[in-house]
Amino acid sequence: MVDKTLTRGEMERNLSQSVQAFYRSQLGCSTEKVSCHIINEQVAIAIKNPITPLESLLNSSIDSQFVQDLRDRIDTIIKQDLVSTIEKILGVEVMAMTINTTVNNNLTGIVALLSQKPATRDSKRTFGKSRVNKSI
Repeated sequence: MVDKTLTRGEMERNLSQSVQAFYRSQLGCSTEKVSCHIINEQVAIAIKNPITPLESLLNSSIDSQFVQDLRDRIDTIIKQDLVSTIEKILGVEVMAMTINTTVNNNLTGIVALLSQKPATRDSKRTFGKSRVNKSI
């Protein structure tokens, strides 16, 4: 019988890819990198280059505080969609989530608190043990 439960790394990769696809399809962003880390009942997501082309244009031509306020509103609007994405991939409820984007640094940080630790399968990788080739 094949265990369909994902490893933590597979969940993190799936979540990273889903968040990146969401930003591309819903906001028109070509994010450079999305990193996701599951730590017990928490998820931390870092997004590099989440700023839309329109935000970049506005930021270079008008008051940067206006653009930051606009981005804060965008983050509020997309929050529920991101909660749904996290819940679907991890299979657990998101109890609370915060998003913060800094327009000037072109970075977004997301922290989600989960109802419980996601069920994961142990990876077959062994850490800290060196392999020795005995055929030498």
